[in-house]
Amino acid sequence: MTRQTIVLLSVVSILLVGAMVGCATNKFTRQRYETLYNGQPASDVELTLGPPQHKFSDTWTYVHDKPYYRAIIAFDENGRLIDKQWYDTEEMGDHPDSRADDESIDAGGAVIIDSSSGTSGTIDQD
Repeated sequence: MTRQTIVLLSVVSILLVGAMVGCATNKFTRQRYETLYNGQPASDVELTLGPPQHKFSDTWTYVHDKPYYRAIIAFDENGRLIDKQWYDTEEMGDHPDSRADDESIDAGGAVIIDSSSGTSGTIDQD
């Protein structure tokens, strides 16, 4: 092999390893979330936080399991950020959604929140 071929293969290998490591990192962090601002295009939000777990027409949801935290990002009709909300175990306290390892959820139950009374319970999905 020529010296140029060896150098070229080395550079390509380094770039491929760097790309694979970059893909494996979690972009959805509180620090990155805090850089989002009103009016920011949806494409920039996705570059900052990565692809969302749930994408609705005007709302994206990001979720991280351990430790548990999530964010809800809202967009206007032009695809610009208009609202963002952060939730984690400290801020959610005893709210049922903060207990991702709850036995009733693992057993196939669904957590139901009655927003009018503030009560919660579970139902079986059998």
